[in-house]
Amino acid sequence: MMRTLVQMDVQNLFFSAKDIDKRIDFVKIRDHFMNSATDELMGIYAYIIRTPDADYHKFEGLLRSLQYKLVIKQAVIGHGSEGQRVYLGTDHDIAICIDCMRNINNFDKWVLMSGDGDFIDLCRYLKEQNKFVEVWSVKGSSFNKGFCDYADEIKFLGPSFFYDKNSVTKKEPPCAAQE
Repeated sequence: MMRTLVQMDVQNLFFSAKDIDKRIDFVKIRDHFMNSATDELMGIYAYIIRTPDADYHKFEGLLRSLQYKLVIKQAVIGHGSEGQRVYLGTDHDIAICIDCMRNINNFDKWVLMSGDGDFIDLCRYLKEQNKFVEVWSVKGSSFNKGFCDYADEIKFLGPSFFYDKNSVTKKEPPCAAQE
């Protein structure tokens, strides 16, 4: 059994899924890792960006109830050169890397749930440290093919990890990420 650390870049997954008109089912992801016969789950971290104009309470409450460990960063609204609204501070790349390195002695297998190529150097380093590296992403343009050189395994979220919009009528999906 491998001691497994899961780090999820929620914004990357959310927008990647949105690009293909899908919504992530966080219950199914949690169940996959919690019910694994080969993984001893050391933690499943969800890195979230809060924006001032979105109601985040329901979504964050859901993730907490599912035993995700939340790492939350507050985005700031700025203005572009033409006066348009721009969100600043909308990634968790450094936080994910630091948390991974702080926990490096506590896991054998690292699961990154993001297609963001900014993590390729971290994957390379973890391989040098004899860690098993698994990358999960949404198939498409948000996945950086550079991971292929350093990940032991690459998985693309398929239908079993997306919310089935047809299974519930006239209700907001209980497990879908909110903008």
